[in-house]
Amino acid sequence: MKINSRVRVSLLVFLFCGLTAVAQDIAAVNVTGGGTADFIPRWTGPHNLGNSLIFQTVGGQVGIGTTTPASKLDVNGAFKIHGTSFSIDPSGKVHFVPGQTFPGVGDITAVNAGAGVLGGGTSGNVTLSLDTGFTDSRYAQLAVTNSFGADQDFLGSIFFNVLACCGQVAGTDIFGSDVQLNGSDARVVVADNNGGTQTVQMQNFVNGFGFIEAQFDLNGTATFFTDNAGDTTAKGTKSAAVPLHDGSMVKVFSMESPEVWFEDFGSGQLMGGITTITLEPTFAQTVNLKTAYHVFLTPKGDCKGLYVTNETQTGFEVREMGGGQSSVDFDYRIVAHRAQYEKTRLPAARLPKVGQPKQRPAALIHHNRESASR
Repeated sequence: MKINSRVRVSLLVFLFCGLTAVAQDIAAVNVTGGGTADFIPRWTGPHNLGNSLIFQTVGGQVGIGTTTPASKLDVNGAFKIHGTSFSIDPSGKVHFVPGQTFPGVGDITAVNAGAGVLGGGTSGNVTLSLDTGFTDSRYAQLAVTNSFGADQDFLGSIFFNVLACCGQVAGTDIFGSDVQLNGSDARVVVADNNGGTQTVQMQNFVNGFGFIEAQFDLNGTATFFTDNAGDTTAKGTKSAAVPLHDGSMVKVFSMESPEVWFEDFGSGQLMGGITTITLEPTFAQTVNLKTAYHVFLTPKGDCKGLYVTNETQTGFEVREMGGGQSSVDFDYRIVAHRAQYEKTRLPAARLPKVGQPKQRPAALIHHNRESASR
C-alpha cells in the first residue's frame, strides 16, 4: 500500500507532538542525582537517585558493603537474618524462635562438669579435665591383653595384682621401690622370650658402689645380691642340684676361700728325673702368674719324691728329689690368683638394704588379707 505525501506529513506531525508531550511529562517529574557504575541505585529523595550499598560485578557477583565480592553474595560487616525457624544477630549468635530448637538437642546454655570431671562453664573457651583424685573404675582401663607400639615410661609405682583363687593360698607380697608386685600365686611375674636377647634387664645407676639386683628374706635381710661390678654374694651356701639314678636330686656344694683363686689340673712324666710343664695359654690369661702361684704334685709310682722349681709365667719344672733319675708319672694341680683380684682377701660384705615399698591402695591390702585367710 502506498502512502501519499500528505499522509506522511500528518504522521510525522503526530509523532513529534507525542514525543514532545512525553519529554514535557519527564521534565515535570524533575528526576535528578547520579551514581557509580555497577552499584544498584536507590532513591535518595522523591525525585533523586544515588548509590546503594549493593554492588554487582560484570560476572554477576553481588556484594553488600564491598566492591570486590568473592561469591554470588558477599556481605562485609555485621548482619541479621530473621526467619520462621531461627535468626542470626549482628554478633553472629544463632537464636531459635519460640517453639523451634536445633533438631534433637535444643539450645546449649552451659557445659557442666559431672562426677570425676573438672571445669566447664557458660561462656568463652570451656575446658574439661579429669579429676585425678578419683581412683575407682569410672575411667577407662586397659583390656585383658594390650599391645603398645612404642616404649612406655611410668613415673611412680606399677602394681601387678595376682589374686588367690582356685584353692590356692595367698603368698607374701613382694615389694620394690618403684615396682610393686602384689602376688598371691606362686608365679608373680612371668617373662617369655623367644628371641636371642636378654629376657630381663635390671639396671641401677649409682655413682660408686651400688646394687643391681638383690633378694631379701622375710625379715628384710639381703640373701643374694649382685653389685654394679658384677660380683655376686650369697648369704647362704652355693650348691648345684645333681640328679641321681633314681631321679632324686642332691646338693653338691662349692668350696669357699678367703681369696679369689682359679685352678687348673694336668698330668706329666719325668724323663731322667726331670720335666717341664707348659701352662695352658688360655688359663694363663685369666690369672696373675707374675705373683707367686701354687703347684701341688701327686706321683703315680715309686720314687724318691717330687718337687717344683723354676716357676715362670709360662710354666714350671718338676724334679725328683735326691737326684733321682726315674721316669715316674705324676698329676699336678696349679692354683693362682684371678687377675685384678690379687689383693682381695676377706673383704667386708656390704649388704643392700631393702627399699621401702610405696603405699598400696587400701582396697588391695584388704583383698589380699581376705585371700590369705581363705
